[in-house]
Amino acid sequence: MNTRSQRLIVVSNRLPVALGRQGDGTWKIRPGSGGLVTALLPLLRDRGGTWIGWPGTGEGGGDLDAALAQATHDAGYALKPVALTSEEVHNFYLGFSNEIVWPLFHDMHSLCNFRPEYWRTYLNVNRKYADVVAANSSGRDFVWVHDYHLMHVASELRRLGRSGTSNSRPARPHRVRRSCGTMRTSGPLRRSRNPCHAPSRHSQHCCCYWFRLPPSPSPIRRAR
Repeated sequence: MNTRSQRLIVVSNRLPVALGRQGDGTWKIRPGSGGLVTALLPLLRDRGGTWIGWPGTGEGGGDLDAALAQATHDAGYALKPVALTSEEVHNFYLGFSNEIVWPLFHDMHSLCNFRPEYWRTYLNVNRKYADVVAANSSGRDFVWVHDYHLMHVASELRRLGRSGTSNSRPARPHRVRRSCGTMRTSGPLRRSRNPCHAPSRHSQHCCCYWFRLPPSPSPIRRAR
């Protein structure tokens, strides 16, 4: 396969921009920050592609679409939002991701708050992300799904007939995976093509390898 013909589709919890209303009611969009943004934006600009994520607001409408379209033009790659309700943000992000998965992956099981509605919302939100990915990508694209917020996106994409998805998130011991029965049953923890811890340097290294770009001079070590 000619990797030069592939686009990079980055899927993360948030879009790499910060949105806010100005005094006149219009949207102001500022570039985001963080390791993932720093590592992957140069690759997106070089190859062309799309970043998919929650825009950070429950508002929608034509003015938000217009603001994201302008940000897409300025950035050189597409920004595609995933619309979430306030309840979905609470149960999916603050609930399942922060009160269950984060403590599990950091060996702090006593802090977990297992609530059935968290799990149901997590699945529904991951399905929403997968639908947006499927609508904005082709079978030739390389889809990079980032971190534990979206562990079920790959299986949802396979349900839609898509393959070739790489999920980047921390791999934890079997005793940790076993602690969450619903996750063990449905299997999102073990359906990843790339089951390794992926901070920004690792994310950049993996994408450079896939697209046959020059390797990073800094060594990348697999997390233990």
